[in-house]
Amino acid sequence: MLRNQKPSFKINGALSKAYKNVRWDSFNSSKVILEARAIYFDYLLNNKQRTRPIGVILKPFRLGSVIHKNYTILPDEIFIPIDVILHRH
Repeated sequence: MLRNQKPSFKINGALSKAYKNVRWDSFNSSKVILEARAIYFDYLLNNKQRTRPIGVILKPFRLGSVIHKNYTILPDEIFIPIDVILHRH
């Protein structure tokens, strides 16, 4: 997509803060958050870029990613917001 070009369609709820509606007791959230923290702190140690990310995407059977802008989450991915990673929820 080119800069400043509007998308040709809208996905309802795609930009919502859906993670607030996630029931953290429905899975092993402590393990997920620990994994996201490990990815985030590894990012801090190995990157000179110091812009604040919005969160971490966890991908099954692969390393996760630190993200800095809106990202389309695939069905098998989990988004952990930076406030949860840093205990600011």
